[in-house]
Amino acid sequence: MAIDQCAKFAPQVRISQDASARSLGAIEDIVNRGRASGFGIVLIGQRPANIATDVLTQVEVLITHQLVSPQDRKALSEWVQAHDSGNHQQEFFGSLASLKVGQAWVWSPRLDLFARGKVNMRTTFDSSNTPEYGERVEPPKALAQVDVEKIRAAMGDAVREIDANDPKKMRKQVAEMRAQVERLSAVEQPDVERIIADANSEALRGMKSLVAPIARSVNEVKIQHAAIAERLETIAAECASLETLMGTEKIVVNVPRKSIPMRVRDESGPKDFWGKLADRHKRVLNACAYWESIGQRSPSRAQVAIAAGYSHKSSGYEKTVSQLSSLGFVEYPSAGMVAASDLCFPAGLG
Repeated sequence: MAIDQCAKFAPQVRISQDASARSLGAIEDIVNRGRASGFGIVLIGQRPANIATDVLTQVEVLITHQLVSPQDRKALSEWVQAHDSGNHQQEFFGSLASLKVGQAWVWSPRLDLFARGKVNMRTTFDSSNTPEYGERVEPPKALAQVDVEKIRAAMGDAVREIDANDPKKMRKQVAEMRAQVERLSAVEQPDVERIIADANSEALRGMKSLVAPIARSVNEVKIQHAAIAERLETIAAECASLETLMGTEKIVVNVPRKSIPMRVRDESGPKDFWGKLADRHKRVLNACAYWESIGQRSPSRAQVAIAAGYSHKSSGYEKTVSQLSSLGFVEYPSAGMVAASDLCFPAGLG
């Protein structure tokens, strides 16, 4: 059932109490309970604000052309708020006033449809078309014959969907499918286990061709690992030897007391500087002596620190080296290097 100008039959504001009440009540019954009796209804109107709210809120498919009146957009807001599960409200209301002629929104939450499209102009007589200035509208005097096949072709997918859901045709398709299943059951089934075994054998042959180069690579890694392990053992032995040397008192600094310069602020202080040096000064000088004994005349600050038992980054170590430099016991051959001066080893370590 299609009702054009539905605001006359289901008005929001009733003009004639008896007539409006009867027509509105009938339409409400069809909208609310007509489906159970096989009734479908299409309501057509220009002003949603003039259509009864109880009828408008029952719409399942909303097709809306341009709406410029705020009252008309407000009349749709209750329906939109109830059905907007996809956050389309802003896009919908924001475009209603600017839709072109023929453009429309189609919104159906039940069909999961929200789309903007264009409605083609009528090819038959349009009784609702606004005539141009000076145009004389002449309605047809006789109705044309309905070309059912042309309409069926235009409906296309809708007709095919109805045919596909025809119970008789569906039962026929089910019977044909059962017959196909029976025919396939009679066909000899392939030996799945044999096919799998053949595939596994082929896969194993391919894997063997890949394993050989991998095995060679593993052997090379093992050889390199053994060489690294041997080198680490050598380094460990050298470190142990260094620790042994550092733990003994065999390496001492040959410091002739008379050769020590008088480089102190207090010129009246004691001249026996070696006896007055702190243990930390002697450890650094002994470390320099160690490196000289093995032919390293100019070791780095880090090497001297290691031999003296210090961290080369510690402020105490830097302070000790600086004090020895001020006294003339050590010198800096180049950047980052430190060595005992000739005052400590005037004749070498013989």
